[in-house]
Amino acid sequence: MIQVYSLKTNVDGHNWSPEELLNILTPKRKAKALRFRHSRDQWQGIMAGLLEEFTIQQHFGIPWPEQQIQTGINGKPYIENRPELHYNLSHSGNWVVCGAGEIPVGIDVECSDKYSERVVKRFFHKDEIADIMEHDVMQRPDIFAEYWTMKESFMKLSGLGFELQLKQFVTDRKSGEAQLLETAMDGLPEEIRTVIDTLPLTKQAVCQFIPLEAGYRLAVCTQQKEILKYENVPLENCIETLLKSSRHQNE
Repeated sequence: MIQVYSLKTNVDGHNWSPEELLNILTPKRKAKALRFRHSRDQWQGIMAGLLEEFTIQQHFGIPWPEQQIQTGINGKPYIENRPELHYNLSHSGNWVVCGAGEIPVGIDVECSDKYSERVVKRFFHKDEIADIMEHDVMQRPDIFAEYWTMKESFMKLSGLGFELQLKQFVTDRKSGEAQLLETAMDGLPEEIRTVIDTLPLTKQAVCQFIPLEAGYRLAVCTQQKEILKYENVPLENCIETLLKSSRHQNE
């Protein structure tokens, strides 16, 4: 089972300043958010940090002051000394999402206004291109977002990220299947080929969609089809949960 949480970032009616919320974040996540120059990007980084901490605390029972979060070679996060716990994070536009479970997981959310025919024709597999282009122009952005979230969640599941190129595997949005092509290993650096050989979950996987809102697509990728549980977390609930944990730690 994979638990998926979402957090909407463009909410009104709260009294929290970015400075106050930064103090709820772990030092590493706080530093990461502060690296953004633009206020909107910084806010997105803060929201991602809040949902990350909330997910680990709520689903795995690890209070945020005790969370030891590290990142792998290609940026995939993991919890230090807890290799049996897996989670993955994504954000786009007005949403941050996080998937967590006791099996490897990749997750991606994307806004359909990112559609680019040039990207499709240059980087997608011919079957994916054919499916997108045979639809009406108005439908293509949403279909593109479905393929993109499948592809990125598959790459994140593998832990390779964009070391695994978009054309090296094919996805099917109707079946949810994602699979490496037989030629995928050709031309890859030896160290990447070694990683793929040791990760059988990268050879084939299943992506499932979760409805979010119009103009967005959310895909969750696992080695085989899993039960997905979904919960949208209001910002106030997220903050209050983390603050309660902090107060308890200080008692």
